[in-house]
Amino acid sequence: MQWLRKAILRASGFKALHDEEKIYREEVATATYAKKVSHFFVSDWYGFTLAFKGVLLEGLEAVFIVVTFGVIQKGSNPHAFTLAVLAAISATVLMTVAGFIIHKPLSKIPENGMKFIVGILLTSFGIFWGAEGAGAIWPHADLSLLAIIPFVLATSLLLITLLKIRNRRNHPVKALKIPSFKAPNKNSSQFIRILGGLLFFWYDFIIGDDWRVAMAVVIALFGIHGLGANAWWVMPVVVLLSLFFTLFEATRSDAVNVATPSDTSR
Repeated sequence: MQWLRKAILRASGFKALHDEEKIYREEVATATYAKKVSHFFVSDWYGFTLAFKGVLLEGLEAVFIVVTFGVIQKGSNPHAFTLAVLAAISATVLMTVAGFIIHKPLSKIPENGMKFIVGILLTSFGIFWGAEGAGAIWPHADLSLLAIIPFVLATSLLLITLLKIRNRRNHPVKALKIPSFKAPNKNSSQFIRILGGLLFFWYDFIIGDDWRVAMAVVIALFGIHGLGANAWWVMPVVVLLSLFFTLFEATRSDAVNVATPSDTSR
């Protein structure tokens, strides 16, 4: 939902669109002029850390997706987990080869549109699996996804339309500044920086840019578990209400500030 919320904010003009070429140039310039420090067998610690963070984040997401597909589908297909792992390995090899061949940022890919689509799919599958994991039984089983995905898409398009109207009425409203957990500054001790960095990473990864959305989902899971198998409708309703409430509350004219196009958050 974090991906979806930010995609909606970008599409409605409340959050700056990504300029991938500009972000790439800035990152390359920072890495080029960074102080070269060697640790252990690594000759460029800054470059290693930069690459490691990207691989760790994307790797964790891939692991979650593989485990989710593999474990949930294992009941109907005993080989589902093996297939999911093989698919992930194949994708890793393919993208590694593509990276060596292309060796440049994929600036031609419409990233903002791609993240909107990914946000729709992740939220839709999250609604389906979240409710199912809490004990709900969906009508027509997996075919329910054919209704959930259009539902999330229609909700998102409606929100974009309404927020665009709000943006025009509040003109000249700038892009949204979303409050979040802050990492410690550079003047803190090394231990505090490391601990704070770890907490910041996991908070952003699990909670996201609005703790109320995460809290609403947790409450929905407990509610479904308490109401029983026929409570499949709870999760779509909670997602709908939390999207509308948090986005409209965050885009009030007194709650927005300037955000730069180089914003690299998801």
